[in-house]
Order: sequence, then C-alpha cells, then structure tokens
Amino acid sequence: IKRSSEKKKRISEAQRKTKMKEFVDSHIMNLMETQEAWMEKVLKTIEHKEQEMMIREEEWRKREAARLDEEYRFWASERAWVEARDTALMETLQEFTKKELKLLIPKELMARKIQHNKNKEDDETEIPNNNTNQSNGWPEPEISSLIQLRSSMEPRFQENGYSEEGLWEEIAAKMACLGYDWSAVKCKDIWDNIGIYYNKTLMECNKKENSRNSYYFQLLDSCHGPGHC
Repeated sequence: IKRSSEKKKRISEAQRKTKMKEFVDSHIMNLMETQEAWMEKVLKTIEHKEQEMMIREEEWRKREAARLDEEYRFWASERAWVEARDTALMETLQEFTKKELKLLIPKELMARKIQHNKNKEDDETEIPNNNTNQSNGWPEPEISSLIQLRSSMEPRFQENGYSEEGLWEEIAAKMACLGYDWSAVKCKDIWDNIGIYYNKTLMECNKKENSRNSYYFQLLDSCHGPGHC
C-alpha cells in the first residue's frame, strides 16, 4: 500500500509539472504572438507615416515648382515690358533730338561752316583744353553740337528749379544720340574751355580784328548775340 501511494504521488507530481510546463509554454506563445502583432502594427504605422510624408513632400515640390515657374514668367514679362519701354523712350528721345537740332542749326551757320572749312587757319581754330594735350582741338561737328545744345538750354541753366548736374547729363545723352561718346563732366569741361576762348577773343578783338573770323567765335557770337567789340 505504501509503495502504491508513493507511485501515485510520483505520477501526480509528473502530471503537475507537465501541466505547469504546458501552461508556461502557452503563455509564452501568447506573449510572442502579441509581440509579433504589435511589431507588425508598429511597422505598418511607420510605413504609413513615411508614405504620407513622401506624398506631402511631393505635393510641396510641385507647388514650389509651379510658384517658381509663375514667378519666372512674371519677371520675364516685367523685363520685356521694361525693355520695350526703354526702347520706345530712346527712339522718342532720338527723334526729339534730331528735330531739335534741325531747328537749332540755321542755314547761315551751315554756310559759315562750309566757308570756314575752306579758309580756316590753324591758329584761329584751336580751342584751349586744360585737360588734354591735343594740339589740334576737338572735331568741329562735336564742338558745334555741344555749343548749340548748351546754348539752347541756357534758360534752364538760369532757372533755380533745375539741377546743373542733371542738365549736363541731359546734354551728354543728346550728344550720345548724335554719336558722340561724351560724359557730362567732359561736356562741362569743354564748354568751360570754350567760354575761356570766347572771352579771351572778345578781349583781344581790338588787337586782332580778324580773330572774329574763327568758326567757333562766329558760332558762339550767333548764339549769344552780337559781340561787344
């Protein structure tokens, strides 16, 4: 009886261990399945978020590209408009300058210039220039244009509402339209030298009467009125 009782006890202990093992194994399996399901869910969530982010980035790139394209077209249109405006202004200025010069150059001055080209003397045609070493003076067409442009704007130089620097810039622009690349500073310097020459000739005209035959003197005299000699 005692042996039978011990045998039953051993069997019961083995069954208990077996059931315990099965219970633990079952819980471990459930835990592993739960973890796998959770990991799968996490991975799917991450993948979904990444896809959403990629979609948003793609949409942002498209919007940015469209914005840049629209901005490029806008500035291209603005640039074309500015270029067209500047071209129209230059054409208008050139036409205005040509008409203005035609009115400023009377026929008698042109006749004097032709006569002067035939009979000019070197000592009477040179214009002093403090800023250069040229011994032959400046070309007559350029000097003539400068004298007539400056003389035509004399009333504006006398008024207080105009900037002298701005007026010389305007003269330089008109000279450029005629094909003469003179800056505003150069125009003013040459004009000052012409004034010195003119005043000096007026002072010496009693000593040298034929000095008033100089073409530049005649041109200045016609612009300023009769001489004072």
